[in-house]
Amino acid sequence: MVGEVVVAAGATLSIAPGVRVEFAGPYALEVGGRILALGAPDARIVFTSAHPEAFAVDSTQTGCWRGLRFPWTPSTQGGSRLEYCVLEYAKGAGDGSRGGALSVVGPSRLQVSDCIFRHNAADYGAVLFCSHFAAPRLSGCLMVDNHAFVGGAAVFCMDAYPRLVASTIVGNEVLNPDPWHATGVIHQHIAKALVAGNILWSNPSHYFLPGQIREGKGFYVTMNDIELGHPGEGNFDEDPRFVDQGDHAFALLGDSPCIDAGPADTSGLGIAAHDLAGGARVRGGRIDAGAYEWREPAAAPEARSATTLRLTAEANPCAGRAWLRLALDRPGEVRVAIVDVAGRRVAEIARGFFTAGEHFVSWDGRAADGSPAPAGVYFARARAGSRMAATTLLRASGR
Repeated sequence: MVGEVVVAAGATLSIAPGVRVEFAGPYALEVGGRILALGAPDARIVFTSAHPEAFAVDSTQTGCWRGLRFPWTPSTQGGSRLEYCVLEYAKGAGDGSRGGALSVVGPSRLQVSDCIFRHNAADYGAVLFCSHFAAPRLSGCLMVDNHAFVGGAAVFCMDAYPRLVASTIVGNEVLNPDPWHATGVIHQHIAKALVAGNILWSNPSHYFLPGQIREGKGFYVTMNDIELGHPGEGNFDEDPRFVDQGDHAFALLGDSPCIDAGPADTSGLGIAAHDLAGGARVRGGRIDAGAYEWREPAAAPEARSATTLRLTAEANPCAGRAWLRLALDRPGEVRVAIVDVAGRRVAEIARGFFTAGEHFVSWDGRAADGSPAPAGVYFARARAGSRMAATTLLRASGR
């Protein structure tokens, strides 16, 4: 795509399985009618940037596109559907700062199932922003490595009623450095999001009271695996036990607490017949929490990298060399990077296999090119498989 694309009212844009839609610049696909992007597990439809290598988690508009936008799309248009799609490298920048991959304003009938959202960014809602009575339905989706600059690393809803069901939301981050700004991976403001049968894990923010959901209502939040817990029937806080390897790294191991932990009654939830890998979704009358149903070990090998991952700064603020304490409860491959407040990578300070236990890594205050980093606020981020941890470094002086 080399310009803005508009699906006019009364028109339907149909996209066949396996099609790759590339945007040459920061252009949006605006839907005034409806879009039917119906892929398949082995033939996903990919919406992406033509230049992903130029994408950065900042306010620039290089290497990105501006997502699918539903601006007051009438519900009478028949409803748009996205199935087995990948939406990546979308950014809410400039006038489109609300919503990275998806922006829904008004009561359009959008249904999204078995889609992957990754490497998207926005001020509010890196995956989805919805407002003004919007009620999109998302089920069976994977949301990973998305970033919000202000709030809602995955979802930001305002005066809206989205449904988030049987999805895996992991490794997304709010970069807002203000410790007093209440937010989470799902950020609600005068909204009632139904959150059922999901996994919400390892989605950090810098709010001093950590949590995954802001303003979540216990009545509407049920049967989820939520790190740090949340009020609501059937919610629990346990390591989801991901496979952490292969094409489906967020599939479940055989001892995962998420097996048979989703809603027993799936009527009215709009859950697709198949999961993200294409297997049967409902087995034995009950679904697993998250985007995947458990498979036999041959399809989900009993191997994984580090689970619990903690990263703390030994001195904060710091001057000169900064020391970081890295704690792992299992051995695995780990990467530790320094990023600035805009999410731009400054330097990678550790990469390799770490044994279980505590380790110390250090940053000498220099960028990747060897030049001194200026005084300011930086974040150290560690990733081990599907797990991510972060801490703040307030540098008292540059070198």
